[in-house]
Amino acid sequence: MLSGLAQRSLTALVLAPTFIWAIFALPAPYFSYLLLAFVVLGAWEFSRLIKITKPINRALLTGFIVGCTLVANNHAQNPDSLTVLLYVSVVWWGLNLFWVLSYPNHTQTWFGSSIIRSMSGVLLLAPMWVA
Repeated sequence: MLSGLAQRSLTALVLAPTFIWAIFALPAPYFSYLLLAFVVLGAWEFSRLIKITKPINRALLTGFIVGCTLVANNHAQNPDSLTVLLYVSVVWWGLNLFWVLSYPNHTQTWFGSSIIRSMSGVLLLAPMWVA
């Protein structure tokens, strides 16, 4: 059995060249679907990160995040909507940076509310795919 670091390193050694190949070789729509698959995986892992343990609840949150991502992508076809989405994302990342830098003082602010934790997944993952 590999240690955690060895397993992550091996995964990176396999995925990095594959991902770089995909950037240059895949047509834009297929690459977009590949990134959407990463959003799905990221949402699933994010649900575990925010301490959702029941698989059905994790699946529901994953579906919610993916659904919001698809809706955001639909609205992002309008340049003004895309600009708003990206500004909201930047503000959210700034707020997350504040929470990280002020840890553990403001832990209850973001970890106490399941709504804030769930919306974090949307605001962290959706703009990645839309952009």
